[in-house]
Amino acid sequence: MDTFEQEARIFTKYLVNRNASPQAIQLYKAAVSTSKPDTTDKKLLNFMLVHPHSIGLIDAGLVFHNPNSEARRRLYLMLSILEASVECSDLFLPKKRGSFYMVVIFFAGVRAIIKAFLGLLLVKAVA
Repeated sequence: MDTFEQEARIFTKYLVNRNASPQAIQLYKAAVSTSKPDTTDKKLLNFMLVHPHSIGLIDAGLVFHNPNSEARRRLYLMLSILEASVECSDLFLPKKRGSFYMVVIFFAGVRAIIKAFLGLLLVKAVA
């Protein structure tokens, strides 16, 4: 398994908690095979592959550290591939929610702020 395939599998698991389809892996590999990440992005991508549980923190931290980084670009590339795939499209369609869902959204926002702060510290430590 090459690095791009490993990235595709790990990013898919992080983004939609499913296994990557062969077609999604092929599309991802074709899209990133010509990109040349800089030294910082290489460190971050390697860290994300070795420690997949850290992807959310790193993604959140990069929003403030370097929102246009290659690591974020690859995550969003995989997200767009998954959104357009038949296997995962149902995850991106709206669902009917109750009024209690506003409380869930509030706590998700609070968690996102905490995650971004911790992620920024992690990004600075890794990079």
